[in-house]
Amino acid sequence: MTISRTELRERFAQLAQNAEYQLSVSPQSYKQKVLWLGVLGYAVIGVLFMLILGAIGGSVWLATLGTVMLIMLIKSKLILLLLAVIWFLFKAVWVKLSAPQGYELSKADFPALWQEVASLQKTLATPVIHRIVLQPEMNAAIAQTPRLGLFGWHKNTLVVGLELLLALSPDEGKAVLAHEMGHLSGSHAKFSGWVYRIRQSWQRIDDALQQQQSMITTPLRRFFSWYALTFSGYTFALARYNEYEADKISAEVVGAQATASALCHSRLLNQALQQEFWCRLWSQADSEQAAPADAYQQLAAFIQQRRQQAKSAELTEALAEAADADDTHPSLRQRLQALGLDQAVLLSTNATAAERYLGNQLPLLLQHYNEQWQQAVTESWQQQYAAHQQAAADLAALSQTDSTAFSLEQALVWLNSTSEFPENSKARSTLQLLQQRFNDNPDLAFVLACQLKATDPNQAERLFVQVSNSFDWREAALQQLLQMAQQQHNADAKQHWQTTLDNHYDHCETLASRWHNLSAQDLVQPPQLSAKELGLLQLSLSKVPALKSAVLAKRKLPPELSEPSYILYITARWYRSNGDSLMQKVADKLGGQFPVFVINKDFVHKDLRNKVKNVGQQVYNAD
Repeated sequence: MTISRTELRERFAQLAQNAEYQLSVSPQSYKQKVLWLGVLGYAVIGVLFMLILGAIGGSVWLATLGTVMLIMLIKSKLILLLLAVIWFLFKAVWVKLSAPQGYELSKADFPALWQEVASLQKTLATPVIHRIVLQPEMNAAIAQTPRLGLFGWHKNTLVVGLELLLALSPDEGKAVLAHEMGHLSGSHAKFSGWVYRIRQSWQRIDDALQQQQSMITTPLRRFFSWYALTFSGYTFALARYNEYEADKISAEVVGAQATASALCHSRLLNQALQQEFWCRLWSQADSEQAAPADAYQQLAAFIQQRRQQAKSAELTEALAEAADADDTHPSLRQRLQALGLDQAVLLSTNATAAERYLGNQLPLLLQHYNEQWQQAVTESWQQQYAAHQQAAADLAALSQTDSTAFSLEQALVWLNSTSEFPENSKARSTLQLLQQRFNDNPDLAFVLACQLKATDPNQAERLFVQVSNSFDWREAALQQLLQMAQQQHNADAKQHWQTTLDNHYDHCETLASRWHNLSAQDLVQPPQLSAKELGLLQLSLSKVPALKSAVLAKRKLPPELSEPSYILYITARWYRSNGDSLMQKVADKLGGQFPVFVINKDFVHKDLRNKVKNVGQQVYNAD
């Protein structure tokens, strides 16, 4: 039975709330329950492992009873059954988890960073760090990747972000390293650290199992779907406590001021990068055909300048933000208070952690990410440039027409060609006028609602609600309504819009399942192909020698699925033609023309076959 997102979120919230209460009332009893819950996961894996050993041992024992027994095993095909059981169990428990990817920071090229990590390992009594990888983002993390799947033997990877190292001073950078390695510390909060690690492991195992959509892993997937949610929810309070503990460890290593300053600067600069730097850089695509070749040099300069210009209003806003209900990281204010500080700390510096830890390799790394970024964005950049040039031409053509006389098509062209709608501007007035004229159009209503959020939130909310009736715009409108409720600290509205958004996502998953899978309950109708489409279809089918005939029907799908989907019932020319192989050959031939499911006279799709034969059109006959 499928569980909705809302139910999952409510289950998680209830588990977390109960855990927080139990931790505050009886910490020892709570931790004992967590311990037994953690043992349960390993017990399930242990039982499966013992079953594998038992199946292997039983097979060997039977085979060693004598030649006669071995022959009987082979002739009765019991050996095949035993091998199938072994494979089933092994496939179920062997989950491959990938280690974090990034630029490998070797000991030879980055000795300062490795020396710092080695020093922290000794001070904090952590397990060995096997790899350090650099990623471009404003982040840092510790990842444990089990070499033996569910059976453990972890390889520890320290992930550091280039943006983060550029944003922090050397002491602040050390504070972040100490925080992340504090999660592995053996000298502080051993139990909390253990929970932190296996909490991540179970979630990753569940994610990996969900990718193995086969009948073999179904029982284990169902168990770990329940188990990962239960363990994650029940240990949420302890996981959040673990973040406080890691901050405490960091403060013991470098001091509370440096730890607090790292928290404040990373919070402010991450927001500035997203809302200012990258937006400004991408705006250049409107007028420059090629993406800049020095994006990360520009980023480093922006961070250095922006750090020195931290605004008090930004800090006030950051300190006012509450922690997300499902985020183990406490709010900035809560973390500062736990460090014994009643206000934000922003230390100044002339050096960066990137300069200390990356040394003379820093220019090479900036160039590496320049090339990587430029290669990744080239196509999108050129598309934006071309779109802006076309928009300018469209606006020029429309400038000869009075906006009050625009048709709906012209209004949408104008909308897509106009990038800014400043308050009290002619463009804003035109947008409002067009939205009133074409009141049912969601494109105009959504853009106008976004423009009115700051100045007229009530009208903006009404427009977003109106737009949410359009399936294509529903997700974007509901996200805006949820964001507005959060900004207004309206708990009831936030709950309502979050539930509505969850229901929309659940509906989308149901639609995706309908699209990708056949069901005996599916309804069909005549395909209604044009003469050209029918001719191309017949030409493709004629290239499959074993095909005798084909009948095509169009699936009746929900209106949200506007692209047509078809079912093709085929028969073979020769009695011994391989049904599955023939269906695959036909599907391969037609795959590029339109979405089609190929079925034959196999009993699996008996009901659908009859529907297609009764309603569909014969599109091919080799006789």
